[in-house]
Amino acid sequence: MDLSATISTDFTLSALTLAAGELVGELAGTDAPEVLAVVGRRYHRGVEIDPGAAAPPGACIRVGDLGPSGAHRSVDRFDLELRSPPDRARVRVVDHGRRGRGGDGTTMAISPQRTPVGVLLATAAALAAATVGEGEFVDLDLRLVDPPITDPQAFVDRTRLQPTDLPLAAAALAWVRRFEHLGAWPPAP
Repeated sequence: MDLSATISTDFTLSALTLAAGELVGELAGTDAPEVLAVVGRRYHRGVEIDPGAAAPPGACIRVGDLGPSGAHRSVDRFDLELRSPPDRARVRVVDHGRRGRGGDGTTMAISPQRTPVGVLLATAAALAAATVGEGEFVDLDLRLVDPPITDPQAFVDRTRLQPTDLPLAAAALAWVRRFEHLGAWPPAP
């Protein structure tokens, strides 16, 4: 279950995290939470074995060059993380042309934790990547809206909640529950 964005221009992780936090707040109708980019986190059989560290200032998503470049080291795998409520989404950046999978361009795929906050964070991150990377929002797995909307702002305009005083976790639940085809996921406790 991924959400993704095509990206056509370089951007910093700080631009991505700032835009993603703002979009989490806008979609949920709440204040924008802080979103962090964590690099170097490692897992073994689904268990975190190295917590990684916050991305260094200036770390950059470089379109078409996922290896070291100049003063910036490109990042091709990292996590986006919320501290409160704690949740995260796993991010992969794939240069389709360079890796020989056919087609041109770069895609950022975001895999959420299977929670309402995780899905909201992943959606906001894909929208943010499409915006700062001058690309398109891609929702092939979840199909939150039908027909799919590739323009990030059009998606936000169609799906955002009205401002609320709910905590982010409750607002995220309300946001995912508005998509009828998710079948009232997650089930009530």
